[in-house]
Amino acid sequence: MVTHFTFRLQRLLDLRERHVQDCQKRLAQSLIAALKAQADLQSLQAERQLLTQNWHECIRREMRPDTALHYQHCFDTLAHVCERANKILVAAQSEELAHRALLDQALRKQKVLEKVCERMRARFLLESNRREQAQLDEFAMLRTSQEAR
Repeated sequence: MVTHFTFRLQRLLDLRERHVQDCQKRLAQSLIAALKAQADLQSLQAERQLLTQNWHECIRREMRPDTALHYQHCFDTLAHVCERANKILVAAQSEELAHRALLDQALRKQKVLEKVCERMRARFLLESNRREQAQLDEFAMLRTSQEAR
């Protein structure tokens, strides 16, 4: 008599697995957003460095007042844009950390259910082996009693 093991909480385990997959997708998306924000900020910083080099070159050539005002306006605008990009980067990094924590929690919950499933499967196999051994012992006793007759 062979019976199959069925985990009563399989639907819940399946839901946990889907939740883990969703958390992994969200983490990947937030990681991409953080990397993009970091690349944008680095690009702006490189642009600012180039602007500074151009400004120093103009100082050596004794720039005109309207050129100095133009550079000052560019510096101010770029400073605001860099500040905004830095805030976006910090927000993206904090979102990434939050999604990483959610994924960690979801993985722990899934692991708990998997351990419960394995324990129940082990109990089932042990009980199944006991029943099978009891049947074999009973057959052996019947055979021995029939041979003794």
